[in-house]
Amino acid sequence: MRENRLSQGWRRRLVIDGSLVIVLTLTGPFGTFVDLPAPLRLAYWTIAVGGCSLLMHFVIGVLLGARWLTAWPDLPRIALGSMLAAFPGAALIGLLEQTMRYNNAVFDHYLWFWFCVAAIGFPVALFQFASFEPRVSKLAGGSEPEVPDTRFLQRLPLEMGRKIISLSMQDHYVRVTTDRGSVMILIRFSDAVRELAGHPGAQVHRSHWVAAGQAKQILHEKNRKMIELADGRRLPVSRPYFHDARKLVGGHRDTR
Repeated sequence: MRENRLSQGWRRRLVIDGSLVIVLTLTGPFGTFVDLPAPLRLAYWTIAVGGCSLLMHFVIGVLLGARWLTAWPDLPRIALGSMLAAFPGAALIGLLEQTMRYNNAVFDHYLWFWFCVAAIGFPVALFQFASFEPRVSKLAGGSEPEVPDTRFLQRLPLEMGRKIISLSMQDHYVRVTTDRGSVMILIRFSDAVRELAGHPGAQVHRSHWVAAGQAKQILHEKNRKMIELADGRRLPVSRPYFHDARKLVGGHRDTR
């Protein structure tokens, strides 16, 4: 089972893609205003923008999750992904030129197509994958502890941020909830918890893990205990992990 990752990053990309299609259809750059009527011009730019956008998302997502590039900052990885994705993107533009504008000199302009796709795709991808979560500066007197960049955090899409609220096992996947939404990661729950070693938090159930600072109180509902999280969700607490759950809650008392 795969989760449809319509996260904030995807929504940002969809907004930009839709805006680009509208602007390009109305203005008709690169001669499309003269060569194509409005309906065909809309189809041309929808296919061009949508196809290149999907290619950018796939290639950049692979590079951001590549362990052999963990030493690279996000910016050069996004730039490299934009340039690589621009090669098939340029081929797509060439195909559109042949089929919709009857331009047979595709290979003569291939490098120009590549440059345009990379130049437009990079800022769009940067806006999609960039993290807008403010960091607490020690010089400013911030008291929030710095979260270690554990191995598991490298698995998260960049648009999900790094502020984890909880992990929950679902079949062979783990649902990771952050302050920006949730995403499904293909990994065993036990492996995910192991990779989070060093990240403040604790397991509260055989299928649930909660980050430190995200637990409000422990509730008694019928014959079971629940832990209420900062985002309002409630997760079950099992007896073997009750002591750890109480530590997460801190000074809060149980509520009946």
